[in-house]
Amino acid sequence: MAGMISKSKVLTAIGLVLVMVSGGVGWVTVKILTRPGPRQEELARQEAERRAMSAEQKKMEEMKAKRDELTEIVKTIPQFEPPRDEIVPPDRWAKYADIRYAIVTAMAEERKTYPTPPFTLPQAFLLASRMTLVVEGTQMKKMIENRMTEDEYNWIDNKFYEAAVVALTRLEALTGDPKARETVHSYAAFAAETLGLYDTNEKGRNIGRPDKFDQSTVPPQHVKYVMQYYKKLGSDQLWINKLDWTPLLKAEGVTPM
Repeated sequence: MAGMISKSKVLTAIGLVLVMVSGGVGWVTVKILTRPGPRQEELARQEAERRAMSAEQKKMEEMKAKRDELTEIVKTIPQFEPPRDEIVPPDRWAKYADIRYAIVTAMAEERKTYPTPPFTLPQAFLLASRMTLVVEGTQMKKMIENRMTEDEYNWIDNKFYEAAVVALTRLEALTGDPKARETVHSYAAFAAETLGLYDTNEKGRNIGRPDKFDQSTVPPQHVKYVMQYYKKLGSDQLWINKLDWTPLLKAEGVTPM
C-alpha cells in the first residue's frame, strides 16, 4: 500500500491493525508487546525455583553417592584399638586436628554458595541437607588420607572435649575483659554439655556445667594439644580459634602450631 498514513484505528487484538491511508484502507500485521502481569511473573518465578531445586537435588544425589563411596573405603582401614594408657599419640592428635580444620574450611566455602536470605522452607531444608553431606564427605575424605577410622576419630574427639573444658577453664581465669571472659566461659560450657555435663533450666534449655567435670582425669598432654592446635580446632559452635589464647600460652609456656 502506497501513501502516507493519516490515522489508524485498532479493530482487533489478534495482531492485525486496520489502518486508513491516503489511498485506502488495509490490514497490516503488527507485533503487540505486552508486559507480563503479576500472575505471570509469579508463575515464572515458581518455575525458575522449581528448576533450581531440581538441579540442587541432582547435585545432592551425586554428593551422597560420593560420600557413600568414601565411607566404604574408610571401612577398609584397619580396626582401631585405644591404647591402654588412654593417651592420644602426638601424631594422631595432629591428624585429628587436620581433619577438623578441613571440615570447618569446607563449611565456610559451602556458605559462600548460599543465595541471599531469607530462605524459603524448601531452600532451608536443602541447604541444611547439603551442608551435612559436605561435612560427612570432607570427613570421610580426610580420614582416608590420614588412615583414621571412625572409631578412632570419635575416641580422639571425646578426648578433645575433655581437654577443651580444662584449657578453657584455665583461659577464663586469665582473661581480664569481662565480655571476652564470658565468651570463653560459654565455650567451656558447650564443651561440658557435649560430654553430658549440664543442667536443664525451666525453659528446657541445657546449660553446660564445666564445674562438674573432674579435670584431674585429663592427661596434661591433651590440654597442651588443645593449646598447640587451637587454630585448627574451631568449629561452628566452638570458635576457640577466635579466642585470645596469649595469657594461657604464656603462663603454660606453649607455642601454638
